[in-house]
Order: sequence, then structure tokens, then C-alpha cells
Amino acid sequence: MKPQRNHPHLINEAIQVQQLLLLDDHKQPAGVKPLREALGIARGRGLDLILVAPQAKRPVCVLGDYGRFLFEHNKMERPKPARQKEVQLSANIFEH
Repeated sequence: MKPQRNHPHLINEAIQVQQLLLLDDHKQPAGVKPLREALGIARGRGLDLILVAPQAKRPVCVLGDYGRFLFEHNKMERPKPARQKEVQLSANIFEH
């Protein structure tokens, strides 16, 4: 199953793998888990199960709030503005 346009990552029941490497909400490894167990953990904590690395040897999923995850992901992809120097001008002009 491919991600939908409004959801670039697979989440919760849309994930179709048997075993996955689970990272908890603090990005610490929680071990290799079957999909059903990982979904149970996510539901128990009131979080989403988000597939972040589907092409890995062992697909990687993260526990977290999908809205927050998507916001942070999009924030990292935005181009950062170039730093500009600030020049201050004043009305007082001296000869020196």
C-alpha cells in the first residue's frame, strides 16, 4: 500500500509488515516487535505508529503523535533563510 497524498507516511493500520524495529516516543529503540504488538503499544499510549524507514532491512516505526511528527518533518525540509546583516542608519551625520 502506498502513502496517500495527504499522508506521506504510512500510519497505524495502513502498515503492512510482519516485524518491525520499534522506536519509542523518545526515539529510543524498543526492540523488534510484531506489527500487532506494536499497534497495541501505540494504542495503549494514545499515540500513532508511524513507518519512517520502509526500505530498511527491518522496517523502522516510531511511536508518536502524527500531526506533530508531520510538522517537524516539514519544518526540517523547508529552506532556511540566508542570514542578512542589519545596517542601522541615523539622522545624525558627523564630519568625522
